[in-house]
Amino acid sequence: MFVPVSRSTLFLLFLAFGVSVLLRAPMLNRPLSGHHEFCTAFSLIILENWQRDGLLTHSGAPPLTSNAPGDRGATWMGAGSALNNGRYYYLSHPPLGLYLPHLWFRIWNTSPSAWGLQVFGLLLHGLFAVGVMRMMAWFAKGDAPLIAGVLVLFMPAPLWFLGNVYMSDIMVVVPWVWHVVAAQRLFGDVGNRPRGMVAFALGLGIVVYTGWLGILAAVVDLGLTLYRWKRWSGRDRTRLVMGIALAVFIPMVLTAWAYSDAVGQVGLVDYLQGRFRQRSTALGVGEEGALYHLGHLLMNYRTGFLPVLLVLIAAVPFALRALRSGTPRIPPGAMLFTVLTAGPVVLEHALLLEYADHDFVALKGAPFLCGTAALVLAAVGKQPWARWFPVSGLLLISALGAGYFWHLNADAGTSVHKDRGLIITRQILPEQVLFWTGPPAEPQMVWYAKRTPWSVSSVDEARAILVRTGQAQGVLFSPDPGGHGLQWTVVDALP
Repeated sequence: MFVPVSRSTLFLLFLAFGVSVLLRAPMLNRPLSGHHEFCTAFSLIILENWQRDGLLTHSGAPPLTSNAPGDRGATWMGAGSALNNGRYYYLSHPPLGLYLPHLWFRIWNTSPSAWGLQVFGLLLHGLFAVGVMRMMAWFAKGDAPLIAGVLVLFMPAPLWFLGNVYMSDIMVVVPWVWHVVAAQRLFGDVGNRPRGMVAFALGLGIVVYTGWLGILAAVVDLGLTLYRWKRWSGRDRTRLVMGIALAVFIPMVLTAWAYSDAVGQVGLVDYLQGRFRQRSTALGVGEEGALYHLGHLLMNYRTGFLPVLLVLIAAVPFALRALRSGTPRIPPGAMLFTVLTAGPVVLEHALLLEYADHDFVALKGAPFLCGTAALVLAAVGKQPWARWFPVSGLLLISALGAGYFWHLNADAGTSVHKDRGLIITRQILPEQVLFWTGPPAEPQMVWYAKRTPWSVSSVDEARAILVRTGQAQGVLFSPDPGGHGLQWTVVDALP
């Protein structure tokens, strides 16, 4: 089905993958604290709730509130439309990216843990690199496919977000890049019949069921279908359009059914409308303005892919000179690669610019950026004077990426959240209500505490909640200004 890749190339890629794992080994299984490791804690809280209660207890919807009686209704992550029976649900993304790690822990018959989720993420990184390499092998010969796969392994963004950090909108890049491989075969075949339609539609459905990027990939796929409309027969066109429609419709129906069964149809619509208002470019940029968020997005790409960006920037003058001379002709495979890998990402940034403040969003640019940089290095290597340039350049860029990764993340191992979470577990009884005052409680602390806090501003507010919910006693925690510790006081419903 896919363009074959030689065994020696696969071996070199797996060797590079092993080096990338060793590079990250000191950062794995540390107390969750680094940037966006709150996403890992978020995911672990949901996975543990599913393991305790059963996935079907929540109709497949992701619960953030624990099942302790005193935690029901806790205002830690908000309330409103996504609150049902006192439990808050996180419905911002389709659920497959959480179902798969749930299955992962069930297969190994172990409780959700940061270490287990990080191993799962490392495996995803390997699949991602192989997918990028196969994607490039469809149209690029020589060293470019292997170079692209290795670059994806050693840039700071993939090293961090496909290792230490996990959330469903990070995982979406893996099925998406494999869908691109199937789409290349379908749209790039020079014949008169679209091939691989089942794999194409199935892959698209998996991407849609994992993240909203799948919807935008479907838009690009539909645009390519219309562009190639005259090439195919009426029957093939109908099958392809129906395949795209079903690949979007079925996952969306499954997601809507699971989420609305948990919080109701009105609650789900209100929740999604609120999230869209917050994240969208038209409604969510706020007083800062679009330029502020655009600058944040560019900074995220710089942080995640600086060595690759330097290669692309250095290549711009030569590309412009070649265009002015009229000599280059971009091969159709490269154009299709650009549309499939850059199209959905540009659409997401254009529609959800505020969401791009999260630096993991830049991870979606990895296939295009690393693939294009690989083409540049391979093209230079064809010059008689630069025979060894692709190898030496790849080693240098990979080393720069690894070094920048360590510069960004080496000091992210503080145990403050774990320390505070474990203090809570020692000082509170299951029947007591957990109250929190001070700065917002971080998801990492909540994960280690195994409880969901009520956010309050005073003892009187905590006591009022006890009376309203019919609970007898709680414990009010606040951060110790002098270190990793906590201060706490017991609160009774009746003074």
